[in-house]
Amino acid sequence: RDKFLSNFEVFQHIEDIKAENEWDFASNDTLNSNKRYTKRYNGNSNLESLAKNLTDYFQKFDTTTKLNEQKLKSILLHLNNYHLEKIEKLQIINFLPTSVVHLYSLVEECDLRFTDDQCDTIINKINQVL
Repeated sequence: RDKFLSNFEVFQHIEDIKAENEWDFASNDTLNSNKRYTKRYNGNSNLESLAKNLTDYFQKFDTTTKLNEQKLKSILLHLNNYHLEKIEKLQIINFLPTSVVHLYSLVEECDLRFTDDQCDTIINKINQVL
């Protein structure tokens, strides 16, 4: 069976690749007129482009940048108290729902499997950690 990676793990790997290749992607606020980022050519232009696009995505649209290993571990340890499938835990980690409505969209039959108090506790833990 295939392994699943969280957005946090992908983000960390991309950050490691950027550091290894000394790529420095400037934020949109600090861009010069035509200079998007500092490019150090090493023959990995496709990898560099992918790393740039993923970095932009994670910084603009994803909650991954709010996490660190300790926060991730804290949320996962809390989620282990509930009968959640691995993929449901992954979805919760990737989207970090801050409302019960959002949690319901990530967990199948959430209203049948968990009480309102349990759902609130999950949401409160995420809000507390963030």
